[in-house]
Amino acid sequence: MTKLISTVKRCIFVILYLLLCFKTYANEENDKKQLLSYVNQYHSYVLKNKFESAAIEAQHAYELSLKLYKPSSNKHLIIAEEYALILLQIEKYKQAIPILLSAVKAIESTYGAHDKRLITLLGDLKIATKTTDAQLSNEYALRQTRLYLRHSSNEYVVSFSNK
Repeated sequence: MTKLISTVKRCIFVILYLLLCFKTYANEENDKKQLLSYVNQYHSYVLKNKFESAAIEAQHAYELSLKLYKPSSNKHLIIAEEYALILLQIEKYKQAIPILLSAVKAIESTYGAHDKRLITLLGDLKIATKTTDAQLSNEYALRQTRLYLRHSSNEYVVSFSNK
């Protein structure tokens, strides 16, 4: 009798565990569908030049992508940069800066400080900081130029290498 009760308890535990796994998988799938909906919606708004509305949808997409993906995931990084670009378009520079910095940090920690994807993010940071901190904006511009030359020039420009 004790063995039977123990076996039943184990079976119930396994069934509950499987149900929980299925529910988690179903929630994640629903979240991914919702994320795609947000992305499609903000793309639609951008095409109509409705950037304020696009920013709202992009914020939802950004927040959900944080939940679904690692910060270094390409999917999250694309959504983060698009959200930041929309914020720059409506001149919400201070809101865009932490998003861009987070993306830069994720790329640097995962792919290194010389990853090609940093070029556009540094350019975005240059724009975002131009009105608030001109010196920092110039630093981003210089770093962007160095990185661009590193990836695009046949000869790396030596005068930039030690700065």
